[in-house]
Amino acid sequence: MDFGTIGFVLAAVAGIIAIVIKIIEGKFGLVGILGIVGVCIGFVGLLLQRSNPEGTRTDYRGTLLSPSEQTQTSGRSTREQRQWQDEQTRRLLRKVNADADSAINRALEFAESGDFQRATQQLELAWPVFKSPRDDAQVYGWRGYVRYLSGDTSRALTDLDTAIGLDSENGGIWLVRALIAVRAGVAPLALTCTEMALRLSAESRALVWSLRGEAFEQLGECTDALMALDSSIACDRNAPQPWMIRGSILHGEGMYAEAMSSYARAIMLNTRSADAWYGQGLAQTYLGKPELALKSYDVAILYNACHALAWNNRGGALNELGRRDEAFSSFLRATQCDHRDPHGWANLGQSYMHFGDSLSALACFDSSLMQDSSFAPAWGKKILLLAQL
Repeated sequence: MDFGTIGFVLAAVAGIIAIVIKIIEGKFGLVGILGIVGVCIGFVGLLLQRSNPEGTRTDYRGTLLSPSEQTQTSGRSTREQRQWQDEQTRRLLRKVNADADSAINRALEFAESGDFQRATQQLELAWPVFKSPRDDAQVYGWRGYVRYLSGDTSRALTDLDTAIGLDSENGGIWLVRALIAVRAGVAPLALTCTEMALRLSAESRALVWSLRGEAFEQLGECTDALMALDSSIACDRNAPQPWMIRGSILHGEGMYAEAMSSYARAIMLNTRSADAWYGQGLAQTYLGKPELALKSYDVAILYNACHALAWNNRGGALNELGRRDEAFSSFLRATQCDHRDPHGWANLGQSYMHFGDSLSALACFDSSLMQDSSFAPAWGKKILLLAQL
C-alpha cells in the first residue's frame, strides 16, 4: 500500500469515526456532515488510486511516515543541478560563438545578468550581420536559450526548432533543446535531442549524458537512467551533480544505502553543496538514523540558510529524537523559506496539534491544502482534528 492510499484511508476512517461519535451523541450537526465529506473524499481517493496505480511512482517529495507521521520531503532540490547545467550550456555556446558578431557576446552578458529584454534586443541586432543559414541558426539558438531563461519555454522551443531546421548538424543547438525539454518534462523529446547531441558533438558530453539520465528518470526507466549517469560520471569525474541525480534515483527506488554512498561521493567533490548534504541526510532518515540525518541537515543549512527541504526534514529528525520544541521551530522556518510547499505546512500543523493548539493546526492544514488541494496527509490530519473538536 503506497502513502497516497494510506492518506485516503485515514480520511475515510476519520470520517466514519466522526459520524459514529455524533450518532452516539444524538447530534449530527456540522461535524457529522464533515464526517460524511471525509468518507467521500477517502473512498473517491481510493478509487482514483486504483485507476492510476502508477500515479505516485516517481513523486518522492512527500510521504506519510509512521510512527511520527511526519511528512518527509525527498527527491533532489534542483537549484545546484540547474546552475551546473546552465553554466555548462553557456560555456559551450560561448565557445561556439567565439568568433561571432559582438552583439551575440553582449547578449550573453545581458542574459547572465538577468536582463533578458536587452539580451533579445542585442540578438535582433546580430541578424543583419550574418549571411548564411548556419549563421542564422546560431542566432535562433541563442534567442531560444534567452527566451527559455526568461521563462518563455514555448517560444524558446519554437526558436530552437527553427535553428535545427536551418542547421541540423549543430550539436550545441540539440543540447540546448534537450536542456529545455528536460526542464519542461518532455522526456521523449529530450531523449531524441540528447541522442543527436552525442552523435554530432564531442563537447559537454557529461552534461548531455546527465540530461539523458534525467529524461529516463522522468519516464520511470531507472535502470537506463543510472546507466546514463554512469556515462556522465565517466566523462567528468569531478562533477558532483551526476552523483546527486544518481543518489536521487536510487533513493526513489528504495535503495537508501546506495543513495547515501552517491551523495557522499558528491560531497567529496564539493563539500559546500547544500543539496548533497540534504540528500545524504534524507537517505540517513530513511535508514532510521535521525542523529546522523540531523547533522547532515545542519550542514546543508550552513551552506544554504533558506534550504526549505532541509529545514522541514530537520524538524522530522528532531521529532524522532523527541525534541518537539526544536522540531516546531524547524517546521516554522521551512514555511518561511518556502510558503508554497504543502509539506512544511502539514508538519507545522502536526506540531501545533501536539501542543494542543487546534485552531493554529487547522490554519496550517488549510495553508497546506491551498498549495495542493489533493495533498492526502493534510486532508487526513484535518479531518481527524475536526472529528476531535
